[in-house]
Amino acid sequence: MSVLVPGVAKGAVIGGYDVAAIARETVAVLADRAAITGDEAVELEANAAALPSNDALLAAGPLLDIYEKIFALLVTRGVLSAGEAAEAKALAARSGGVKAGGMNPLVLAAACLDILAGKGLLSRGEAQQLLDKAKIKA
Repeated sequence: MSVLVPGVAKGAVIGGYDVAAIARETVAVLADRAAITGDEAVELEANAAALPSNDALLAAGPLLDIYEKIFALLVTRGVLSAGEAAEAKALAARSGGVKAGGMNPLVLAAACLDILAGKGLLSRGEAQQLLDKAKIKA
């Protein structure tokens, strides 16, 4: 079930995207595709729901923690390699914009979706649609 309402922010907005919603949707995809357990999904969803909605800088650090947990779970299960996770983080570190821990959370979220699409857990179209729905209308 999608938590995204196109153009309407319900969570932290970074770079014009509701990054909390992207995280929740990513968790939902992983749970739906059995890449993570229901308990893991509940924990990650709770972390995403607790992100500060009115301050991107306060939300950025905890958002990175969510993706760190996602990557760790997927590496443990052999869904992706530690190198792939490291490359996603390096991409987020090389980018500009709002950063926490030296990484742009929006770029990290998009890189995670790209990896998941490359692994067949969702299609590239589904990943793009998820990002498009999280775009906040100006």
